Amino acid sequence: MARKPSIWFREQTGWYMTTYRGKQVKLSQDPKEAGRAFHTLLAQEEPPEEVGGVRPTFRKLADLFLTEAERTVSAERVKVQKVYLQSFCDHVGRKRAAELKVHHVTEWIHRHAAAGHAQKRGKAGVKKYPAWGPSTCTTARSVITACLNWAVGQGYITANPLARLKRGSYARRERILTADEKRRIREWMPAGVREFVYALEQTGARPFSELARVTAGMVDWQAASVTLKEHKNAKRGKKRVIYLTDGMKVLLRRLSAEYPDGPLFRTRTGNAWNKGAVLKWVRRAEQALGIPRLSPYAWRHTYITECLAKGMSADIVAELVGNSPATIHHYYSHLDQKSDALHAAARRAVG
Repeated sequence: MARKPSIWFREQTGWYMTTYRGKQVKLSQDPKEAGRAFHTLLAQEEPPEEVGGVRPTFRKLADLFLTEAERTVSAERVKVQKVYLQSFCDHVGRKRAAELKVHHVTEWIHRHAAAGHAQKRGKAGVKKYPAWGPSTCTTARSVITACLNWAVGQGYITANPLARLKRGSYARRERILTADEKRRIREWMPAGVREFVYALEQTGARPFSELARVTAGMVDWQAASVTLKEHKNAKRGKKRVIYLTDGMKVLLRRLSAEYPDGPLFRTRTGNAWNKGAVLKWVRRAEQALGIPRLSPYAWRHTYITECLAKGMSADIVAELVGNSPATIHHYYSHLDQKSDALHAAARRAVG
């Protein structure tokens, strides 16, 4: 994909600048105003024409899609989208979007999936096509479809040429923890990570993009809640509130007194918990306690499933964990793993 324009600062003049169509353009000396001027400049670019002119390549649409995504979704999500779009662009080259067929995606996915099978057999794959599993292939198809649907909505193309592409489904890797497993893990964990795991149990929050970022200043003690300004859906104008149980209020008061500034949940070295640090303890707990298939997100999935098993509506659960009701229904209702709740429901159904 072509290199996109970006904002940079010229210290000699104190101006924020950008390079646009080969020319250096002054934006502003104020960073916020420079950002607005930058996006206004990009918006003036003539859109690629499908009818009555040159039809856009998929590569061009991918560039435009990512530019818009940088303004509306999180940086982490943009990074993921860019990986799949770049891979597909490398596969189809300079092909026009209107010329794309479902078999182009099928062949692309097949090569990545084949690399995954080869990797399992201990064979080397092709560098151009990293190994992907079924869920990764599903995400890849979803990103390509999202890009083309966005292009239709923006008027860059008249129809999605891959409208018949089937996205596939995600393999469920998360397991639901029993009450006994949660207790055993919590008691085995050392101080620091124990508090982090307990907070996951009590809130169902996302481990690293939410809970690991909580500071004392975010806690509203009167409302018994934590409001996050930076979160997964912040750029869409959505508010993310974590509601505190009595146990969480006690824990956060203690941690706030200890750490009035910076993250409340910290490692022994004083750093915020990250995926690598938590995974280290999760893997140790697996081996020490004989509890298989643990992951930092297992507590979130367990929290959501238990809420649904207790009869809470998807709307309420979605508000508690910062998701949409549709997402709760589609991905998180692991009620098939809650046999006790299903047996109770079966008895109520006939009695």
